[in-house]
Amino acid sequence: MRAFAVLILMLAGCDAASSEYPTITEARSAAAEWAKVNKLASEQRVTPIYTRTMRQEARRQLSKAASSFSDPHSPQSDEVRALIALPDDASPDQIGRHVDALKEIEDRLAVS
Repeated sequence: MRAFAVLILMLAGCDAASSEYPTITEARSAAAEWAKVNKLASEQRVTPIYTRTMRQEARRQLSKAASSFSDPHSPQSDEVRALIALPDDASPDQIGRHVDALKEIEDRLAVS
């Protein structure tokens, strides 16, 4: 019974941000894929249809992530909203800065 009580207290100590870890990971992955597609598109290594489809999918995944965060003003939410605000043809470096910021948030949550 005591072990159960300890487990309940440990779970109660988990904050909302740590429960959002999978969402942050998915958003980071979608943005990284978007950056890669834009790099390939700038090199004319993928078709316009593929590029458009992949950008739409990235935006769909980012919008889903944005609506999943419990705090709309959290750092992860801010980064995802900033990504959504970028133009479809944003530079891979521009997208990458947000990917890096999401990775930092993800890494902090992984050790907490």
